[in-house]
Amino acid sequence: MTLDLLEIDSIKFGFEDLDVIDGLSMKIKSGEVQALLGPNGVGKTVFNRLLSLIIQPESGEIRWDGKVVSPIANGKNVEIIRKIGYLWQHPIFISSNLWKNIEYPLLLRDMPKEKRKAMVDKQIKEFRLEEFQYKKPFQLSIGTLQRAALARTLITNPQLVILDEPAASLDMATIKWLEQYIRDYSKEFKPVIIWTTHDQFQARRVAKTVNILMDGTVESGDIDILAEQGSQKVKNYLQGKLVA
Repeated sequence: MTLDLLEIDSIKFGFEDLDVIDGLSMKIKSGEVQALLGPNGVGKTVFNRLLSLIIQPESGEIRWDGKVVSPIANGKNVEIIRKIGYLWQHPIFISSNLWKNIEYPLLLRDMPKEKRKAMVDKQIKEFRLEEFQYKKPFQLSIGTLQRAALARTLITNPQLVILDEPAASLDMATIKWLEQYIRDYSKEFKPVIIWTTHDQFQARRVAKTVNILMDGTVESGDIDILAEQGSQKVKNYLQGKLVA
């Protein structure tokens, strides 16, 4: 099953009396990078977890090419989950070396040993990690770990890629490399890609469409058009004003 169109239809999610996501709807086509923007605390991480099927909406639906993938009872969407790559802002690594960390998603999928080795070696070379592959995570820089985390995220060739602040704490050279890599990856493999960022300039560089999350829902479109024609809150946010 490939993913050409991701649809989010009127989803809601909250905690007790707080509605974090409130009737949010949007459509995302494959083959383009879309950015998710919004002030701290508006629910971007909750939104990403809903998309990754880690949590389910209280109401509404998430559909892949018209097929409902959330909410689904009894964990019957495991095969869909395995087609999602989620790069967390602060990735978690197992205590083994970097090579084993990148291999881990393939182990979970019971992939044969020789195929695993070929795929991991390819990622190690692709992401320029040869000199670090047998070191443990605590021995490595944040930039190296982020490259390794991206290599691990993409090793299964996911159909939906969720990048949660992937450039946070990176130096300028690594950020430039990361942005170009994702643009090239999008053109070659054509997955659905959501890039969460606080950086409006980065959103302009990597995404055709931006989605501004405010008050539990989104306003989507070209960032320059939203800056002129969006709601007052969105215009204030894009102008660098404090919003609440």
